[in-house]
Amino acid sequence: MRQRVAELVRRVAAGDAAKRENSRLRGLLGIHASLAGKWVGARVAGREFTQRYETVTINRGSRDGIEQDAAVIGTGGALVGRIIQVNLWTSTLQLITDPLSGVGARLADSRATGLVSGSGASSLRLNYISTRTEVAVGEAIVPSSEDGIYPADLEFGHVTDIAIGRPVPGKPRVPLMREETALFMVILLDQAIDVLRIENVLVQLP
Repeated sequence: MRQRVAELVRRVAAGDAAKRENSRLRGLLGIHASLAGKWVGARVAGREFTQRYETVTINRGSRDGIEQDAAVIGTGGALVGRIIQVNLWTSTLQLITDPLSGVGARLADSRATGLVSGSGASSLRLNYISTRTEVAVGEAIVPSSEDGIYPADLEFGHVTDIAIGRPVPGKPRVPLMREETALFMVILLDQAIDVLRIENVLVQLP
């Protein structure tokens, strides 16, 4: 009797897990239908998070048409990262939160361009936006597409905090005195998706 109950509990748990995965896959398929180009679904098979790296392994490789620098997205069409290593059966995905990651980005409203970089701990920062640029909390951040990797219709997230960056020395006005001016803002983003919890993704094919 106990064995039968345990088996029923196991089946119910397996069924619930399958329903959750099907729900995620349906979300990705809905996005897939609206995207330009060719994409293939993949599942996260491993994770590596250290002080210097934030990468995951997916169960798709060169046999599936995956190539290096391919863009990877998650549920909702949010940008997850890019492929940095391809094997026959698997590939390594560098997350956008990786401290070594840097992606050309654009403010959706002002169209000013900068660089989104990871700072670990599942956070993103938009760098090199001039202090003269008008930026609003809630403004969307999208890829600039100048690197040829990420389609412009994807999204990083939205502006959550704006601060003035570190001042830099200006031109001397009088001997032994000079004005210091901040050239860039420090802009923090909330991610469109929690990349540290992803399970299924779409990978762009050539």
